[in-house]
Amino acid sequence: MEIDGITELDVAESILNAVAIYKTLRSQSPYRRIGREYLYVIQSTNMDGLPIY
Repeated sequence: MEIDGITELDVAESILNAVAIYKTLRSQSPYRRIGREYLYVIQSTNMDGLPIY
């Protein structure tokens, strides 16, 4: 977020404005108790129209 110059509020607005989840990724790590974790990719804009991925 720091590199792209966006704030936590921009991210929250993007999540709230999203109409669908773009894709779901399955992550597996040998260091976690639960071997599988799902990561959700959302593409949307914040209130100013800035696209956030």
